[in-house]
Amino acid sequence: MKIKDRKLDHLRICVEEKVEAGSTGLEDVRLVHKALPEIDYDSVDMSVRFLGKRLDYPLIIEAMTGGVPEAEKINKELASVAQEYNIGFSVGSQRAAIDDLSLAATFQVRDVAPGILLIANVGAIQLNYGYSLKECLAAVDMIEADALALHLNPLQEAVQSEGNRNFSGLAKKINDISGKLPKP
Repeated sequence: MKIKDRKLDHLRICVEEKVEAGSTGLEDVRLVHKALPEIDYDSVDMSVRFLGKRLDYPLIIEAMTGGVPEAEKINKELASVAQEYNIGFSVGSQRAAIDDLSLAATFQVRDVAPGILLIANVGAIQLNYGYSLKECLAAVDMIEADALALHLNPLQEAVQSEGNRNFSGLAKKINDISGKLPKP
């Protein structure tokens, strides 16, 4: 299955099939009642500095999608929410667009979210399959990102029939790349 077809399949499955988990885990959380908290909640500042950007909340909308025309609208809507709340946003794996530049627009969100912490995304495994600093920089430049995530997904790669399964030596390669990138 081609990358583009797999990305579209991911979106279709989320819309058409039951993918929700049976539990959030919150049923295991017990909150301690504190009737007199001795705090002014309006004085609480949730903002943080992360990767050189100030965020109003310590939240990042994590990598979701990209690489198919249908993903462009999703990424722009998620980035708009990130802009509204001044939180971070990471695009999905940009491998499809690095290999086929006509798909770059499905990841580009700066027009709707000029001020957000924007994180580019490449699978670290690709460093064992021909990717180098050049492709990492291309991902960052493609979306005018503030940082690069090198994601790790060994289980997904192991169970996909076309998955890349050689994860050996990646720690050193990630360290080498991170030392050469002009951004975090």
